[in-house]
Amino acid sequence: MAGSFAGMLIILRPGARILDPGSLYTLAGAVCIAANMLMIVSLHKTDSSNAIVLYNALLMLPMSLAVALFFWRLPTWTELGGLLITGCLALGVQQCVTRAFGGGQATPILPLDFTRLIFAAALGFFVFGEKVDLWTWVGGAVTFACTVLLVRTEPKPRLHLGH
Repeated sequence: MAGSFAGMLIILRPGARILDPGSLYTLAGAVCIAANMLMIVSLHKTDSSNAIVLYNALLMLPMSLAVALFFWRLPTWTELGGLLITGCLALGVQQCVTRAFGGGQATPILPLDFTRLIFAAALGFFVFGEKVDLWTWVGGAVTFACTVLLVRTEPKPRLHLGH
């Protein structure tokens, strides 16, 4: 865990540059995602994947509405299409993550979650022309390596084949 935090600090480089609000929002979002993943694992003890996704949607709707009311304007048809695509993709992500964590153990799944860094960087580069600096790659590598190390060194649950 400390290694992953170090990777994040390498990417953000506090002190070397001013932390912008976007970086701080992203950090807060990462904390929320981690809490969400832990809750998904916990909820799977009593609820189905579909129920968990429904709970998430029902919880997020009023929270999102409360924030959106301050900035709301009627979207254009193009924006509405983008919002619909974003909503469908978000629902798909939530379904996939919820089903992945259905086995009850988050640790073996987390290294796969870091592949989104690769996809986000590639998409940002090819679609939006964004450049990824060396420190982002170094921080991402540190975070990924620490996660893989955690998975490899964590004690594995023993199978009880009954007697």
